[in-house]
Amino acid sequence: MATGSITSWDDGFGQGLISEDGNGVHVVDRAACTPRLQAKLAGKSIPPDSPQPVIFDVSLTNRAINVDG
Repeated sequence: MATGSITSWDDGFGQGLISEDGNGVHVVDRAACTPRLQAKLAGKSIPPDSPQPVIFDVSLTNRAINVDG
């Protein structure tokens, strides 16, 4: 498990970026997020909304998966 924050999110596309604490940036898709996190992100646009802290795994293709926050 890794930790970080969703620092970019476009609810219309259902995609964003996670800045991992101290170790890079990963693309995240809505489908890779838990239903609870999807509800928190609904209608948000980051920025200007605040970054969302999350925990997640990283796939072999360097994408964020199993994202919860």
